[in-house]
Amino acid sequence: MKRNEKGLIALAGAAILGGLAYWKYRSLSAQEKADLKLKVKNTGERIKNSAIEVENSLSEKLSRLKNKSNNKVNDLSA
Repeated sequence: MKRNEKGLIALAGAAILGGLAYWKYRSLSAQEKADLKLKVKNTGERIKNSAIEVENSLSEKLSRLKNKSNNKVNDLSA
């Protein structure tokens, strides 16, 4: 199977799944739609908070490594 064929199959599959999701969403009651929106919002906030925690953790580790390397350089030059 050629690369273009795989891409077209994936595109068609995504279009079908998108259509099914849209149809399912339209058939939900108002309360179910509100619950779904709240669930999506909460999930987005959790992902955002996790990304911020990872960023902060990496920044902290990078700072520690920089300090450690500066201390080693200072020890070698002294």
